[in-house]
Amino acid sequence: MSSPPAPEFPDDRTNPYAPPRAELGSRPLPADLSAIPVTVGDVFTRTWKTYHDQLGLCIGAFFVVVLVTFAIQMVLNFLQVAMQQAGSSHAALVFVKLIGRLGGFVAQTYLTAGQMLFLLKVAKGRNAEISDVFAGGRYLLPLTLANILSLAILGILAFISRICSAAGNQGATLPIVSGVCVLLCVVGLVAFLVRFSQYPYLIIDRNAGAVESFGLSNRLMRGHEGQLILLWLLFIAINILGFLAFCIGLIFSIPLTFLLMAVFYVALTGQSGIELLGPDDFRSEEKPHTDPDFGSPDPNDR
Repeated sequence: MSSPPAPEFPDDRTNPYAPPRAELGSRPLPADLSAIPVTVGDVFTRTWKTYHDQLGLCIGAFFVVVLVTFAIQMVLNFLQVAMQQAGSSHAALVFVKLIGRLGGFVAQTYLTAGQMLFLLKVAKGRNAEISDVFAGGRYLLPLTLANILSLAILGILAFISRICSAAGNQGATLPIVSGVCVLLCVVGLVAFLVRFSQYPYLIIDRNAGAVESFGLSNRLMRGHEGQLILLWLLFIAINILGFLAFCIGLIFSIPLTFLLMAVFYVALTGQSGIELLGPDDFRSEEKPHTDPDFGSPDPNDR
């Protein structure tokens, strides 16, 4: 004799003793905050709208970074002048100058990390604050190492180009070969700048390591090299217009172009905006639409 079928339990919504139902499915995205298409026009349109809404905040953060950078440079210059007037030895002056340059490099990296953190929040629709420009301390070490690695690679390419150029002046048969080598170095330089351009954002947004960020940037930029080059040209054109406006226009053009690059990164990673972010989250956990295998941020890193 077969046993009667087990009764069906009521739905969570009607059963007062059932545990809360877990929300495992993806949330529907609002139509006005869908993922930004990776096209120059759409990226600029989103940038302009965001910049218009956050104009005062963006300009204020830019001014803070400029003023702090200027203050650091003034302190370093004052220290060197004071040591010269005190009759310090040449070795001491060289040492102080070296320490000053290293300190300035680290301080600038710290401010750059904070500024990118601020810009990413603005680009994603998060509530950003000017104080965010001083919140980049946790990214200082990986970003410093990545910047040093980037400068080393650029230096090697420039050195090879210099050698090829010098070799071309030594004989009549070498200029053509030298010119080809220089051209290849220039192409390699541009390719490096384009393919690895997103490493600072990946360090800050994805908590990537210094070396890891270059590999992720290379994957992320695959197929989007042309868009970035066009955005760079737009970046230059906007700031030229700002310079022609008696240089006062740079106050408005530079923050706009900085935000343009952040919005481009947000578009590349397929992040849509505030609907992907909780009140205590900064990083989106949605995988970018440009590469389904692209690693998402560490879920434990909140």
